[in-house]
Order: sequence, then C-alpha cells, then structure tokens
Amino acid sequence: LKGSTIVASLDELPPLAEDETYLEAIRGYRVIDDEGRELGRIESFLFTNISILIVSGGPFGEVLLPVLDDTIRSVDRANETVCIQVPEGLVE
Repeated sequence: LKGSTIVASLDELPPLAEDETYLEAIRGYRVIDDEGRELGRIESFLFTNISILIVSGGPFGEVLLPVLDDTIRSVDRANETVCIQVPEGLVE
C-alpha cells in the first residue's frame, strides 16, 4: 500500500476522543482568533514534511495556520468555528 491513496467517508472512520477531530470534518469552518477577529474559512490543508497547515481565506487574504496544540484553542462543532492563537506577525 506504500504510495497509495486511501479514501473513506467521515462516517466510516472510527470515533475520536472528545478533544480530537478529523481535519476534513472542519473544512468550511470559520476561523476566529483570540481577539474575536474572523480570519476567514478553512479552505484546505497543506501537508508538509514537518507540519500540517490550515489554509484559510478571508479578509486577510490567504492565511496559513500551523496545526499545533498551542495554536488551536478550540473547535466548536455546533457553531462551526475554530478558535486559534495567531502566531505573532502572521496577521497584521
């Protein structure tokens, strides 16, 4: 299977812990920073050798946000929002 792509719908995947989510499940969610500013909506994800980045498009243009424990503050499934701490200098 090396190099293969595996495709499954979200409802076919095993359930996660309360503080976990599948990335695809939050596509389209609004991204809000600690100050309450809306940065846009999650458009896609960029997988690099060292990290995963959320690609958000909105009033600040395209913003690449690292998926890290200290960056993602919360995921609100009911309101379809992700609250993040913006790394210093990323959005002005």
